[in-house]
Amino acid sequence: MVEPNETHAAGTISIHTVNAYNSTEGSSTVKQHKQGVGVGYILEINGTRIYHAGDTDVIPDMKKLGKIDIAMLPIGGTFTMNPKEAIEAIEIIKPTIVIPMHNLAQSLHTFAKKVEKETKAKAVVMEIGEKFLFKK
Repeated sequence: MVEPNETHAAGTISIHTVNAYNSTEGSSTVKQHKQGVGVGYILEINGTRIYHAGDTDVIPDMKKLGKIDIAMLPIGGTFTMNPKEAIEAIEIIKPTIVIPMHNLAQSLHTFAKKVEKETKAKAVVMEIGEKFLFKK
């Protein structure tokens, strides 16, 4: 089991754990995830930094992530941030690419249009089993 703020290496891949939790300010309807227990991940592969936010609201820790190329953000709103808050997270993180996840009843395509209209990020909606190749 891992805890927040650990770094592990596997060959040329570095994995750093970061906090993921529900905040009292967030609009997640079920406050299941407690601070210090859940994690998100930053994977660094050949200089590309990928942030998998995990189950989280928008949290102050996002301001400390550093450069992020790809951000995988939850948008479901039940155990995680909702689409409006995910846009707020994008403005904080400033990734090049955003991949929405944990959408529950939210439309990934509607969210993707909103991302590209309201931020500088490009949104990528992925289907199950689909692959995405990122080129810097």
